[in-house]
Amino acid sequence: MNLQCPAQATRRLMHWASRHAADMEGVGDTWIEKLAEDGVLKRRSDFYDLTAEQLLGYERMGQVSAKNMIDSIASSKGMGLRRALIGLAIPMASEGTAKRLCLAGYERVEDVAAATAEDLVAIRDIGPKAAESIVAFFARAEVQEEIAALRERGVDLDVLAEDRPVDATAAGDSPLKGRSVVITGAFTDPRSGAKISRPDVTRLVEQAAATTASSVSAATDYLLAGDNVGASKTTKAEKLGVTVVDQDQLWRWLAEANVI
Repeated sequence: MNLQCPAQATRRLMHWASRHAADMEGVGDTWIEKLAEDGVLKRRSDFYDLTAEQLLGYERMGQVSAKNMIDSIASSKGMGLRRALIGLAIPMASEGTAKRLCLAGYERVEDVAAATAEDLVAIRDIGPKAAESIVAFFARAEVQEEIAALRERGVDLDVLAEDRPVDATAAGDSPLKGRSVVITGAFTDPRSGAKISRPDVTRLVEQAAATTASSVSAATDYLLAGDNVGASKTTKAEKLGVTVVDQDQLWRWLAEANVI
């Protein structure tokens, strides 16, 4: 329960650096723990004060590793509002909550901090307890100080274009426009051949003016299926008469909608 507990503080640092938040790929949990133990990392903004020279003072830290860490931290400054909200680890506020706050039109983290519980409850799928938790979190002096410190170090805490509300007119005549979809399976970017995460696929589909849901229901228009899909969702889709769309077709639709 003690928010000043050292173990909690270290976990918050690790969460900030994680893939879904700041995505500091070159910064491992082992080093975060070591730097936290030494008092070098106390809060999230301390990441952005680290230097290669400082890191090279540690045993088993080479030039390449130090450079990778500093470069990874520097590139994370462009994280934007959605990832920042995830990284702040607000109690009772999920990754979905961060997405919904962006889609609701909040432009800056300071705008979210200024929102009332009534403002937040008006957003789809944000309940009273989550709203009250968000308000209480941003009311804490140390959180306000941390936001200011992140801003001073050049961290982008404003909404990115990819997380803004969709302009349905930009989706053209895409079959995804106005449809309710469920995404399942593993996806590969047809342009690079690289794996693409489910959250990234979700953002692309939403940019094509579709609405995403987590489970198949009678209200679902399409089940967007990548590779290695389990039988449960496809069986349910077939039972409910929901069209199953493979990823090759999905990429064609996204191209037609000028999303990729």
